[in-house]
Amino acid sequence: MDLTKPIDISAINNTAKIYDKQIRTLNTLDAMNVLKNFGLRTGFKESVDIHEFQNAFGNSKKYTGSFTGGIAIGAIVPRNLKIYPVVYEMMDEPERYRATFINDVACGKILETTTFELWMVQRGIENASEELCNVLFSAVRSDVVTDTGIEFAFNGLETIIAADIVSTKISAGNKNYYDAGVAFTASNIGDKLKAMWRSAHPTMKQKGGKMFLSVALAEMYDDWFFSTHDKWPQVDMYGQTLLEGSNGLVTFVKLSNMNNQRVILTMDGNITYGTESINDMKNLQAFQSGNPYVFTATMKYTFGLQLESVHQRKFIVSKVY
Repeated sequence: MDLTKPIDISAINNTAKIYDKQIRTLNTLDAMNVLKNFGLRTGFKESVDIHEFQNAFGNSKKYTGSFTGGIAIGAIVPRNLKIYPVVYEMMDEPERYRATFINDVACGKILETTTFELWMVQRGIENASEELCNVLFSAVRSDVVTDTGIEFAFNGLETIIAADIVSTKISAGNKNYYDAGVAFTASNIGDKLKAMWRSAHPTMKQKGGKMFLSVALAEMYDDWFFSTHDKWPQVDMYGQTLLEGSNGLVTFVKLSNMNNQRVILTMDGNITYGTESINDMKNLQAFQSGNPYVFTATMKYTFGLQLESVHQRKFIVSKVY
């Protein structure tokens, strides 16, 4: 576009159609840092039942020549993944970003062939992705009309876990609730996380898992490890920290949007997010504002989270102090 002339709002309004293949979805931007560790379910409306199959034990017996039967091979434990509508809205004067766009091109942050229209729309989706990322754990679904922020649009993982603790699906008796006895600190976190791993079910110990924790706790662990071993923790080929004592089977997932005292140890893919359509996550629809110098657009998508299983074979979470 010719940046010596006023910005053409009508050109921006057509961007979503013209550059559809170049526009990145919000789950591949900031939110990807978290969502890449989750499973994904799409193609459903409102909700879908996740039918977890849990193996039974006692079916294998010594051969006696007669069939006794009487034991089912397992049980189906349903959990429901519910998705809710989320909307991102933007209204701005593109002229204010002319200098920023020119600078991004000059500095090589974006390709010279990138149009201002594409840059503007992608910036909006990046903003939506960051806002989603910030509440993936803390969001609490609310039907109160005045609760309009994204933090009230769906239930985050912390909310889901809290509800399962109240219902006793997560409990010490079910062996999926680890109580360190005290808050995690730089002097005890290494021993406490090793104890959490050692309390895990044999199935998880054989297959390994991911340990989700805040950046603050991960830094505590680094400090603990260095003070104990006079070197930094071991990392895998991707640079992810490996939990000492796990034989390389547990990798840290360090997140900035988690409760600073919560640790989740789970098998890969057990945390799932859902949406009706991935394409909705980049479908920023512009519309005429009535002002030729103002760009207005909205993007509506659905989103929800769920733990596919809280059985001790796949999941254990720490108590928060």
